[in-house]
Amino acid sequence: MPNRNRPPLRGHDTGLVGHIAGCWAPPAGGETPVSYGGRCRGATPVAGWQRHARWCWVPALLSICVWGALACRPSAAAEAESQAWTLESCIRTALEQHGDILSARENVNAAEAQKRSAASSLFYPKLSLQSTHTEGYTETDRQGTDRSSQQNLLRLGVTFWDGGVQRQNVRRARAGEESAQAALDRTRQGLVYQVTSAYLELLRAQHAQAVAERKLSQAEAQKVMVEARIKAGAAAEVEIYPIEVEIANARVEKIRAANDVRVAGSALRNAMGIGPGGVPEITDLPAEIADAPALEACLEEAAGRRPEIRQAKAALEQQQAGLDLARLNLRPLINVGGGLDRGFAGTYNPNQWSLSATLSWSLYDRADRAQVDAARATLRSAEEQLQQVTRDIAAEVEQAHLALTSARERIAAAEASVAMARKNLEVAEARYKQGLAIPIEIVDAQVAFSNAELQAISARYDYLLARTQLDRAIGSL
Repeated sequence: MPNRNRPPLRGHDTGLVGHIAGCWAPPAGGETPVSYGGRCRGATPVAGWQRHARWCWVPALLSICVWGALACRPSAAAEAESQAWTLESCIRTALEQHGDILSARENVNAAEAQKRSAASSLFYPKLSLQSTHTEGYTETDRQGTDRSSQQNLLRLGVTFWDGGVQRQNVRRARAGEESAQAALDRTRQGLVYQVTSAYLELLRAQHAQAVAERKLSQAEAQKVMVEARIKAGAAAEVEIYPIEVEIANARVEKIRAANDVRVAGSALRNAMGIGPGGVPEITDLPAEIADAPALEACLEEAAGRRPEIRQAKAALEQQQAGLDLARLNLRPLINVGGGLDRGFAGTYNPNQWSLSATLSWSLYDRADRAQVDAARATLRSAEEQLQQVTRDIAAEVEQAHLALTSARERIAAAEASVAMARKNLEVAEARYKQGLAIPIEIVDAQVAFSNAELQAISARYDYLLARTQLDRAIGSL
């Protein structure tokens, strides 16, 4: 018989802890448990209980190992943070998480639902349930009579023709869906541009930080050189002061550059649609410099790919459909429909069906004519807007093309400037070692070299940014 005097376990006697405790805890009264069907109960020789307890620890230990491995495994977000980010991964994350792109997708879903709603007015039956209860009193010359009635109807109705109203509504809803899809593409391209720009700005800030750190290291090395000459009696002690001023300035620039990196990292995270955090580790972009495409080809491609033009054309189609819909109210309208009524729940009402055709013609309605005038003016506004958007895009493409050409030319000039500034710094240091120069010449050469490096970095990333702007201008992002 099972022993019922075993003291209860703390907590639940199930799960991992309960399984371990239930296997090794001996019962009260000195009895020795035995395993029947996987449980420890009853009296048996001590060797059998020990053999069972030894095997009970195996699944428990395995459970502990698995649980520990799962608990120590880093999350997907932590794994992503530990890896270097690429431009493609940043763009992919932004397209999955940013609120603007999610909102634009929901607008597309809403436009699709509006189109389905507009297409459901003809040939799709409408089923409704109607229940009416009436209480009344009729008073005559001699006496009054109470009246009470209850009517329950199941009504089925369908419209076969509405004079062309549905066709214009569907036309307008279809244009609205195209406008929402164009707005989604526009949001996507804008988001890709924002992420790419933030990515390039972070790379620019990191390279500028590296320049500031090199400048500080070189200034400290120059201080060691000047101190050696002072110690050897070949230079006056006052020659150390310009170098110390340069070191102080270099430390300030290093602090500023580090803060620029943090700000750029925060901007990249925000462009990706993720929360605040540390500065991400990102990979550099290839240093390939290509010629700018022909301006005429860029203009032609932009005219066919820019979502703003598609959106403006969709708005024009919407206004044209609105004008045609307003004009229907000035013409004879024919409506054809049918219906079926059936009583239920004790209602005495025979089944009824009907087919109807209605002709209506508003001979004069000042409001209808005003609606036509308003729709006509709105259509002209949409036409002007389309033309202006086309001109704006052409100007944007031309300006981005000029910026790309200029940035490409500045890269070669900046690289030549860096080479000359480096040579000038080396000459200044060599002349000082020979006693032919003063420390201020080294400081000037160092400042010129650092500025040349910063200009080269700026020229490279200005080129990459200009190329991104041109891609956005032609709609190829």
